[in-house]
Amino acid sequence: MSTLRAQTLSLAAIFTALVAVATATFQVCIPETKGYFNIGELMIYTTALLSVQ
Repeated sequence: MSTLRAQTLSLAAIFTALVAVATATFQVCIPETKGYFNIGELMIYTTALLSVQ
């Protein structure tokens, strides 16, 4: 396995774990719509911005 491929796989695993933790732990309730917003969505967009090569 090449170094670049191993690094890409490692970063994908780290970002996946961060998204899972942020989704499960941080939720903002929105009473007007009886729904919620989770911070995991923010982590997904952050990951997309940081992983552009």
